[in-house]
Amino acid sequence: MSGKTYSIKKITCINNVVFISGIKRELAMVNDRPSERCSSGRAFMNQSVTLQLTVDDFKVLLNAINLFLSLVKHEAIYELAVSLLKFEKMINFMNATAKWVITPVTNMKGVLGRLNMNFPDAVEWNIWIYTQADKKMVNSFYQSHNTKSYNLSPGEYRLLLTTVPVENVPIQKGYDTRLKAGFLNLVSEGSWELYDATKENIYTSNTKPQKIALPVGSYQLNLGGQFYPVVIKDKVTVEY
Repeated sequence: MSGKTYSIKKITCINNVVFISGIKRELAMVNDRPSERCSSGRAFMNQSVTLQLTVDDFKVLLNAINLFLSLVKHEAIYELAVSLLKFEKMINFMNATAKWVITPVTNMKGVLGRLNMNFPDAVEWNIWIYTQADKKMVNSFYQSHNTKSYNLSPGEYRLLLTTVPVENVPIQKGYDTRLKAGFLNLVSEGSWELYDATKENIYTSNTKPQKIALPVGSYQLNLGGQFYPVVIKDKVTVEY
């Protein structure tokens, strides 16, 4: 005789996809590849499982759990429901603050994911790709390479877009990851320098007009000896 139990270990939301990761714990006989031994002499096998849902489907699930709780009182179901309902508030926040967008790639085969580098032709950009864990350089691309995408192994990466770092960028199997980026169009004559929001770190500079791609966020632009606050939004051009 055997039984199965499930426990949730991690819930994450990337763009509009909710990943619910957990452990399936199956009761088995001692000689059936045991991983843990219980007092009865039987053993358990643990298997990692991941459920993927769209945000809309996730909300449907939450509504179903709320309805179920109104009908049935069960401690295990209640704890699961509380965890999921608390996570609902995190979804909108994570979608609003994420610096990337992840979408499934139709008919993409194999085990890799894809980094989207499809910027407008008139925009100057460069991307440096590093592994997040050990900061090992993977590759680099420039506007002149005319490369619109690059396939990567699933994992988290540190990207530099026009020398501005974006940490923990996820690459998922069969998914396209696009950095949320806007465009700074420098039309004023003279030298300029682009800093982070604290004015402590300089990212890039030039002595002539230039239109560049930048990750979404806040910056400080030193133009003509004066600082100007710059806010970059996804797919929006800001002109100075």
